[in-house]
This record gives sequence, C-alpha cells and structure tokens, in this order.
Amino acid sequence: MLKIKLPKELDNEYYEINKEYNKIQNDWQKYNDQIIPEDKVFAKKIIKFIIQVIDYIIDNYDNLNIKEYQEFLAYYDYEFFYGPNGDDRNYLDFDESIDGEPVTEICWELKDDDHKLTKKRLKDIKSKYAQILSMF
Repeated sequence: MLKIKLPKELDNEYYEINKEYNKIQNDWQKYNDQIIPEDKVFAKKIIKFIIQVIDYIIDNYDNLNIKEYQEFLAYYDYEFFYGPNGDDRNYLDFDESIDGEPVTEICWELKDDDHKLTKKRLKDIKSKYAQILSMF
C-alpha cells in the first residue's frame, strides 16, 4: 500500500509495477539458483518511476511532508525482495553501479531520520539514477 500521495499517473504506475513484480516474485522458485533473471526493460521502468517521483517531490517540495517522501525513497527497494522468506534477495541488485555504489544503496543515507532531504540531494539522487538508466 502506497503511503505517500502521488498524482494519479504516478499512483497508477506504482500499482502497475507492483502488479508486474508480483508475477515475477511468485515465480522465483522455478529458477534453480533462486535468482530471478534480470529484466532490463522492467528494471528501466522501475528506475524511471523513481526519477518521476523525485521530480514530483522537487516540483512540490514546499507543499509536501518531505519526511514521508524521504521514507518512501529510502525503503522503496524493499518492495522488491523475494525468496523463501521474502527477504533473501532483492530484484534491484543489478550489476550496474555508480562509482561502486549499487542501485540499492543510492538512497541508503535517507534511512537516517537525522538526514534532511534537500532539493540538492534529490537532484544528486536523480542524477545517479539517470546514470544507471544510461547503462542499460
């Protein structure tokens, strides 16, 4: 369940990604090594969604509860865990990284409640995701 308020288009995209991922997540057992093969098209869709959310936050920064959006960005990757206990692997553990920083760690510091999500930090995060997109 989405805990932040997004425009209808992004809200629909969020649920579409979840629906598509649920199909993948429920099939992980058919792979012998328990690793879901990476789907570059779907991975790009997820990253583009994150970038759109960041743009929305930047455009509406002064009117939003930034802590809620910070929490969403910090923990969104957890929605892509799978395995026998639902926490063994993360679909977003791509081979691509920026200066050794994996995709799942781009928003890592946002998990710290003392960290303030600024417009500058949002632009930095967006830039990293854009770089990842260009690698696909």
